[in-house]
This record gives sequence, structure tokens and C-alpha cells, in this order.
Amino acid sequence: MAIPSQAPVKSSIETLQIGRAFAALAVVLFHTETTLGLPKYLGHEIFPLFGPGEAGVYYFFVLSGFVMVTAHARDLGRNDVVLPFLWKRFRRIYPALWVVLTSQAVLFLLIPQDRIATAELPWVIVKDFLILPWGGPSLLSVEWTLRHEILFYAAFAIILLAPSWRWIVTGAGLAAISMGLFATMPEPLDRLLSGYNLLFGFGIGAALLYRRNAVPKPCVVLALGLAIFLSNWSALVMGIYEKSIAVVWIYGVGAALTIAGAAALERGSGFTAPPFVRLLGDASYAIYLVHYPVVSVASKAFTHLQRQVPIPDWLIFSFVIGAAAGAGLAFHIVIERPLMARLPPRLAPSAVRLKYPRLRS
Repeated sequence: MAIPSQAPVKSSIETLQIGRAFAALAVVLFHTETTLGLPKYLGHEIFPLFGPGEAGVYYFFVLSGFVMVTAHARDLGRNDVVLPFLWKRFRRIYPALWVVLTSQAVLFLLIPQDRIATAELPWVIVKDFLILPWGGPSLLSVEWTLRHEILFYAAFAIILLAPSWRWIVTGAGLAAISMGLFATMPEPLDRLLSGYNLLFGFGIGAALLYRRNAVPKPCVVLALGLAIFLSNWSALVMGIYEKSIAVVWIYGVGAALTIAGAAALERGSGFTAPPFVRLLGDASYAIYLVHYPVVSVASKAFTHLQRQVPIPDWLIFSFVIGAAAGAGLAFHIVIERPLMARLPPRLAPSAVRLKYPRLRS
């Protein structure tokens, strides 16, 4: 894969931080809306506008494909970068996840829940801590997305190690996704054949255009991407059509165009995201990990309080969002960031200094 040289650019792409912040908050809004709407809580919709907020997950998948290629394309064929790449991915994903999973496991032991049979708990713990590609009961329900991420990282590591296999890996991936559209497969094959995996490919395509400085009229591409993404969201809100894998892919196209257009527009502009937005972007993984348990607890607490004190539904919604996002930020500042600082950022010094942004991934 030949990548043309470019002039040096900034050390980060600021619009990616904005995208991370948006995606994390969209998922928080989605889970707040769907959780409070359960019969045991408020029992009705509060802000249906946020019902399709799971689109934030699809944005994250596209962003992952974009970041991996933008940050590592020049490492293709270098045997010495594969282990450092895998270490960096491990360092970013697993330690923070293990902290959250440990807290959930302890909570489960103290207060057993029907969703996980006691006999299943050992397997669930192994599966969740290693992020194995099996579904079923989980200590942390949002971890399903990480199972797709880990598969993508494994495929990308193969391409880094043997670039000549990139078309074989790509073809096998597309064939697997095509097969998954027409056949129901047992676990863990269903993860390998999932149509969600194509979203990483949209991000890869966007990154290749960006790296080649081949995004035509970035303003138009950005506007088109936003229009596709938001139109898809609006159509689901209005009930024009139901969610399907095709709808997920439309989100993927919109996200890819948005990311490529924004990154290309930013190049050489000196643009800097507001500090709080950057913080939200940095904390997006922490917010994603901790928000759902907090949404569940906060929904229970505030709806119980509402039975004692009249509180408008919209205010409960705001309290739950604030609690979930605030817990994620606190986890990032107090636990995730210090934890990352204690772990070496790489296994060995890199032999190549990239001219491309060292992206937060």
C-alpha cells in the first residue's frame, strides 16, 4: 500500500476528539432514554429524539478504522511494530475495562442477578476479562462492541505483519460479512461474520483518502456526511423505517464522510477544539465503560425519589445524564489516566518518527 508523502501536520487531529465526544454522549443519551422508558422506571418515552443514539457506537467503529490506518499505515511490513501495536491496543483497552469488570463481578457476588446464572459466572468472567468473541450474559452489557474492536485489531495486526496479505484479509472479511447476511451462524462465528465489521472498512477508506490528500472539497464532503448521518437518525425517530444492517451501513457512510471531510478541512488550519470538548474526547472510552451501570442505578434512585417529591421527567433525565457522564469523567481523571501513566506507552522505542498525527486511539 503506497502512501504519498505529505508535509508535517499537527500532533493530533482535533476534529476526531469532537467526534469521540459526540459518540460517547450519543450512547449515554440513548441508554438514558431507553432505560428510563422501562416500565419499572418512568415507563414512557421522554425524549424520543435520542432513541437512535446507539449510532454513536457505529461512529466509534468507523473512527477506529480511520485512526488505525492514519496512525499506522507507514508501519506496514515492519515486523518490529506488531508487538508494540498490540501492546498499545492492550494498554488502551484492557486495564480500564478490568477495573470496571472487577467492580461488576464484586457487585454480582454481593447481589446476585437473574441475568447471569451462578453456574455461568466463571465462564462469563473469563469471556469478559479476555474479550472473547462470544455473546450471551455479560458483566458489562456494552462490552459487545469491544468484541468487534478486538477482532479488527487482530486483522489489522496481520496486515501490519504481512502487507501482501491485505487483499486476502480484506476479501476474506467481505466474504464473511456477505455470508453472515444470509446465514445464521453459531458463536463465535457470528461475530466474525457480523455486518458491523464493515464499519471499520468505511473508516479505512476515509483514512486512505485523507492520507493521500484526496478528499475533494472537504466542506462539501463534511456537509454531505453530516446530512446522511443526521437524516438517517431523523428517519428512525420519525419511524420512516426500522433499524437494519443497511441502516447501520448508512450511518457508516455518513460517519466516514464526516470524519474524512472534517480532518481534511482541519489540515493546516490551526483549529483547536475547546478544552472541555477535548476532555470529553479523551474520556470517551471511560464514559462508555461506566455509563450504563450508572444510568441503571441513577434511574432507580431518581424515579424512587420522584414518588416522594414531584420531579419533572425531563429533570430526572438530566440528572441521570449528568450522573453517567460525570462518573465517566471522574473515572477517566481518577483511575484511567493515572493507570495509563503507570503503564509504559510502548514495548520498545519506535524506529520511525511519523510525519502524521499521533492519534489518541
